[in-house]
Amino acid sequence: MELLDLMDRGRTSDEEFDERADSLIDLDAWVKAIAVYRACGDWDAPGGETGKNVYLYGHPDGRWRMIPWDHDVALGAWPQNPP
Repeated sequence: MELLDLMDRGRTSDEEFDERADSLIDLDAWVKAIAVYRACGDWDAPGGETGKNVYLYGHPDGRWRMIPWDHDVALGAWPQNPP
């Protein structure tokens, strides 16, 4: 629930997000993954139009990790623009 509250722009200011994010998510890994998804036009992944196709995993260190799946859009199975 703490992660959901952090991601809710209605509950968390940009300043509070900046202060708390690194303690709840693996920022380095998330930013790198989202950059790759965007660079290859994977609009069906986090950072894209629909922002899905990952599982979230609560790591024992207390931070959340992303486990990607279903990247057929990035591999050319669908048009590069969402329907």
